[in-house]
Amino acid sequence: MQNYYFDNTHPLHPYTYSMYATPGTFPPLNALRKELPAEKDGIHFGEKDGEWVEIEDHRGKSGYVNDEPFLIQDFGPLPEGWSDTPPLPPPLIVEELFERLRNERNARVTATDKYLLADYPIGAEELGNIRTYRQALRDLPAQEGAPFDGGGDETPWPEKPDV
Repeated sequence: MQNYYFDNTHPLHPYTYSMYATPGTFPPLNALRKELPAEKDGIHFGEKDGEWVEIEDHRGKSGYVNDEPFLIQDFGPLPEGWSDTPPLPPPLIVEELFERLRNERNARVTATDKYLLADYPIGAEELGNIRTYRQALRDLPAQEGAPFDGGGDETPWPEKPDV
């Protein structure tokens, strides 16, 4: 015969341990003499009205509650606002996106500076194409939809001409 003890100070009265029971005695107030049901993943058992009932057990699970990191340390359902998915980073403000766009644009313009040097061997047609490309880069921040994604893959970069 076994006593199956539960924590009667916890609101869900979770099972804690079992111990041999002395024949001819009554169980303590914090124990049942009813065997626990078969184990189930994510389930612990607690006492309610003299019976074992299933209680959710997410202890040790890490996630987010209202976008803040959270570690579950107690029995019961997942807290309100729970998510397994990390929150998205805050969107960049428009000024930061424009700054990134301009920095990438400036780097692309600078990469073509050599073609404008008087002693660079380039034909008139290629030079015209480079100037058109550089102007398109300068005009990009004024285009509708700017700052786009701040100079990333979604930015409609002009195509650099072959030189």
